[in-house]
Amino acid sequence: MNLRFLEAFYWIAKLGSFSAAAARLHTTPAAISERIRTLEEDLGVRVFERDSRRVALTAPGQRLLPYAEQMLSLRDAMKKSVQDGSAQTGIISLGVIESVVHTWLPDVLRELTEVYPGITVELYSDSTPRLKEELRTDHLDMAILADEVDGELYESVPLAQDPMLWVAHPAIAAAVTDAKGFEAVLARQPVMTFVRDTPAYHDVRRALANVIGVRINPFSSIAAINAVLLGGYGIAAMPSRVVGAALAEGRLREIPCGPRLAPLRMLLVRPRAGREPVVDAVADLVARVCTRLAQP
Repeated sequence: MNLRFLEAFYWIAKLGSFSAAAARLHTTPAAISERIRTLEEDLGVRVFERDSRRVALTAPGQRLLPYAEQMLSLRDAMKKSVQDGSAQTGIISLGVIESVVHTWLPDVLRELTEVYPGITVELYSDSTPRLKEELRTDHLDMAILADEVDGELYESVPLAQDPMLWVAHPAIAAAVTDAKGFEAVLARQPVMTFVRDTPAYHDVRRALANVIGVRINPFSSIAAINAVLLGGYGIAAMPSRVVGAALAEGRLREIPCGPRLAPLRMLLVRPRAGREPVVDAVADLVARVCTRLAQP
């Protein structure tokens, strides 16, 4: 049985239409229809019920789906096991949230180059909501995010949790000695955090929900938050790894009496199926490097 037929079947079942599967597999709806016709002839059963509005699995199609997924996964594992990393070539598109840029990224790229010298990495740095959309539209092979991507089509591998700290310039932080002092400072200083719709932004809103008159300023750039903090402006909720050097050098100071914040989760997210084996191999390497760097 031709695995391309099973691959077409799998993506129609997951995406819900022949046209979506054709786009995912970079072919035409007519070619996808032909693959399904041949598959149904080989099996002697119909695997889809079709009408003008929707495509649905038949009972035999429902029984076939887990087998198709297993066979495609086995194909990918087989290719991965016999291919030489040093001989691999191609382009891998990797998306990362900005906190990764300021911490793990140099080590990740250095090790990727050592293991896969023929692979070119296209790097995209953006917020979690934007990177999710890039994954959904098939513009990224993988991404390091602060949240899962909804749906069965994506696999999320936990990498680390980074404590979120309230930090400020030492001249501002020195005036805060208790919770009341923290709220008093918020009457004079804005709070800076990540862009709207990110987990960190929503957590800051939750933590400060009962503080009257607080001003929350979303920033699209961690570098910009750092710059204004070091200039003596505002208070920020920041990942500990990002501000670790500035805290150690005394250029910023933690404010420990602010309300507790949830840690920043970091996950490697990639599609579950239809991946080239080298993409899986690179994703596994990225996960290993990041997990190692996250160790205390």
